[in-house]
Amino acid sequence: MADSSEQLRQIYSLTNNINPVSFDCGDMCNQACCRTTEGDLGVYLLPGEDELLKNVPWLEYSIHKVADYDFPPSWTGTVVFAKCSGRCHRNLRPIQCRTFPAAPHIEQDKLILIKETLDLPYTCPLMDYDVEKIYLDNLLKTWQLLIEDPLIADLVKWDSNARRMQNIKTHILCHK
Repeated sequence: MADSSEQLRQIYSLTNNINPVSFDCGDMCNQACCRTTEGDLGVYLLPGEDELLKNVPWLEYSIHKVADYDFPPSWTGTVVFAKCSGRCHRNLRPIQCRTFPAAPHIEQDKLILIKETLDLPYTCPLMDYDVEKIYLDNLLKTWQLLIEDPLIADLVKWDSNARRMQNIKTHILCHK
């Protein structure tokens, strides 16, 4: 496997050109997921992303102790939480912003994409948008590459198990 920062650069390059719509999806909802006025909205950066995004001026960062949040046991130390402080440049979004509202999920030892199941203070218009299969196939490939990193694989398994334990109904978007 390539070093994590090189692999993330490749994934960023791959996902720069795939979008569920031909325009900034934030125009559909007035950037609901990017507004810090909605409380503590943001994403945890995946391992290595903090290095790629460290000079992005519209992201605000805070460091969280892994032990204080819901992460798998393989994750130790700290994680970077990023909040958007304005309109982003689409090619410098964190991975989880690029793939939202699809979420990786492990079902019967297979990676699939589901509609995000988090309880959010807004509704993403893309949740009900009929996106093209090629977009979802590219997102699935993206997550297949990402879970080559054992920490990311553990996180996807951890989140998938949490959904099962909480009996959260999932809606499959894409699988192979």
